[in-house]
Amino acid sequence: MRIDFGNPNVWKLTSLYAREGVEARPVGGAVRDRILGLQPKDFDFAVDALPDEVMAIADRHGLRVIPTGLKHGTVTVVVDGEGYEFTTLRTDSNADGRWADVSFIKDFRLDAARRDFTFNAMSADHTGLLHDYFGGVSDLQKGRVSFVGNPDQRVQEDYLRILRLFRFRARFGNTDFDDMNSLLAIKRHAGGLARISVERIWKETSQILASSRAAIQLVSMETLGVTEAIGLPFTVSKVGQFSKLRQHTSDPAILLGSLFDDDLSADNFSSAWKLSNTDRQRVATAAAVMADITRSPHYWRCKQVDGLDAGAAIPVLKATNRVEAAEAIAQDVPVFPLLPRDLLAVGHKPGPDLGDQLKRLVKAWKDSEFALSKSDLIEMSDDIDEVPRHGL
Repeated sequence: MRIDFGNPNVWKLTSLYAREGVEARPVGGAVRDRILGLQPKDFDFAVDALPDEVMAIADRHGLRVIPTGLKHGTVTVVVDGEGYEFTTLRTDSNADGRWADVSFIKDFRLDAARRDFTFNAMSADHTGLLHDYFGGVSDLQKGRVSFVGNPDQRVQEDYLRILRLFRFRARFGNTDFDDMNSLLAIKRHAGGLARISVERIWKETSQILASSRAAIQLVSMETLGVTEAIGLPFTVSKVGQFSKLRQHTSDPAILLGSLFDDDLSADNFSSAWKLSNTDRQRVATAAAVMADITRSPHYWRCKQVDGLDAGAAIPVLKATNRVEAAEAIAQDVPVFPLLPRDLLAVGHKPGPDLGDQLKRLVKAWKDSEFALSKSDLIEMSDDIDEVPRHGL
């Protein structure tokens, strides 16, 4: 099989290095995606030359080169403003689940043997000829995600590969052809994920959650002890509500929030996992809306006035059959028509009492379902108790 990458720079680079007696092969995801008929977003090259030689060749041909990771044999060659990573063939030793010692080699098959999954170990030479040492094409065709070689060894080299398996499985796997040896290895070593940083865990987990096939992955992850190992609060009892929500959003933060029983536990989790402020807010909002199912549409409009993230709340409301509430907060946010200066203009004095007066008037305006005008509010500013109350 020969691969057409549909990118002239790929052939420019492979041919350029071939003329210099160096073999540089596109490897991993780019090869996998082209076999699937997809256009790769980026290209990584495996090369049988040391970084210094890779950089010298690029320099001789007027190409910019960046020494991005010399310790691991990686440099970036820039062509037409695009960066292409070149990594010297290597073996990894003394792996501790996160890091490994690197030794540079000349053998493409041996380099492929250190990679995670069979379909990520494929490469293509400068003629486009595919090199598939471990049955990657067959696994792709069946939708099977299989570790290269010994699954226990692959997992113990980098425990993050556990989550990567579910990410790839969600993307193009077929559970009818699951590699049971790989899944059993995950069950044996799921506890190793405790050694991985929460930032890396969230990067992988967020992609799993956003997948259209996330629910089945979460069920498998719970069965194999993965959700417990990373502290993800998923149980099979939540699969129904999660699946409904996934029909309305692919935002991983909102989907994560739906798994919690309240916004406080959601926020504590977000803090522990070091989520961004934006994701943290969305997680907490989704959790709060999921937990509070009895409130009226007007209540949620009032929360919207107070700063509710409607973008996070609407999918949860829809997924829990509160369509009227979702439609209510999809409208423009009501704006309180009164400013402090309006009260000062009619004789109120500045100070704490003015602030208290404004708070009471805001409450009255909300209770009126936002019907009270500026003049209405000014008129009743001295007698707030007479304001009709509709309740929330």
